[in-house]
Amino acid sequence: MYYINDGTIGFLEAFAIYLATLVLYRLLFGGLHILKMKFMANCLKDYRITRFNMEEEVRRLRKETKDWNESCIEEEENEEEDMTILENAYKPTEDDLL
Repeated sequence: MYYINDGTIGFLEAFAIYLATLVLYRLLFGGLHILKMKFMANCLKDYRITRFNMEEEVRRLRKETKDWNESCIEEEENEEEDMTILENAYKPTEDDLL
């Protein structure tokens, strides 16, 4: 007689069990994490999401900055200075090249 399933666990069955336990692990702890974050967002003030009106925020930031173009020009000059400092900071010697 030839039995298709004789009750022994081979490599494929063990690997399938391993993958199934990984899926169950992720589902269990993923669900617990979601529930924890929902609880914290609803019950604790530190984890609540504050809502912003982005249009008002942009207007406020534009009022605080004097001129966008001047700040961009200053940043470009600073970047050029930083690059020259970096280029001059490390100049290889003959010992480094060996």
